[in-house]
Amino acid sequence: MTDKEINAYFNPPTSKEQLIAEAEVKKQLLADEAEKIITILERKVRLGIATDDEKDLLTEWEIYSIKVADIDTSLVPVIDWPKNHSLN
Repeated sequence: MTDKEINAYFNPPTSKEQLIAEAEVKKQLLADEAEKIITILERKVRLGIATDDEKDLLTEWEIYSIKVADIDTSLVPVIDWPKNHSLN
């Protein structure tokens, strides 16, 4: 066996189903993180203690969470994951 054949045997290519499952996990993690932050920011707004920056941040996170929810994981590996600029 050649090195290439050995490598292919021990490291088979990832199946489409595996890639979709991994994308679903990533999607859920991103959604969960967004929802945690949204919950806190919503509470601050409801209690009247949110700053203007936090109100703007809430809108950004809500838009981001919608974009994450709209991701079609069947498009993996060419998913255009949304960017949340407040994370940078």
